[in-house]
Amino acid sequence: MQQAKAVFAGVDIEITCEGQRHLGAAIGTNEFKKQYVSNKVEKWTKDVEKLAVFAEDEPQAALAAYSKGVSCRWQYLQRTVPDISEMFRPLEAFIRNKFIPALTGREISDIERRIFALPYRYGGLAIRNPVITSEEEFLASNAITAELTKSIVTQQEDVSSINSVAVQLAKETFRKNKEERLKNNFENICKLLFDVDSRYLQTAAEKGASSWLAVLPLKTLGIP
Repeated sequence: MQQAKAVFAGVDIEITCEGQRHLGAAIGTNEFKKQYVSNKVEKWTKDVEKLAVFAEDEPQAALAAYSKGVSCRWQYLQRTVPDISEMFRPLEAFIRNKFIPALTGREISDIERRIFALPYRYGGLAIRNPVITSEEEFLASNAITAELTKSIVTQQEDVSSINSVAVQLAKETFRKNKEERLKNNFENICKLLFDVDSRYLQTAAEKGASSWLAVLPLKTLGIP
């Protein structure tokens, strides 16, 4: 460490054994990654807190802002840093106890939280649980980028040598497995609901029934 500092003395380069932010992710010791992710989660929780206030008067706009913008902020980190699921619990707690109630106008049950985590096409609000998605996103990213990783490790300069068939297969496998998980989750939720509530959810999951939720409330579309 001291030798490295001496070599780079007078140069604007930070020497550290702890870790560093790299392309929006964190590399280094477990403590460094934990602190980095914790700071990010704290900031995102504050962002959702502001959105929850807005949601009380403009729920459609708030939902659009969350699904199209705010929630995308932690997807990249989840795809690049492993073993951070538990660190998203403060964010999930705020989403479940503050943001969603601001959208719906009331407190929600555990089963309703599962429903709202479903995508629109399954009758949900696409407000996924970040604790659950963290591992899913990382495993998917790891599988899809495996060929690129191999190319970097072996220092291949010709990117055309990457096995594009294997990459496409990994993407298709991910999409297939994700759809199966969603379908199974949807069916399990329906079994837990009363018959009338199950029918409501199935109706909301019919083709086009919930597509209006994905519409951006833009003035150019005549939506104030």
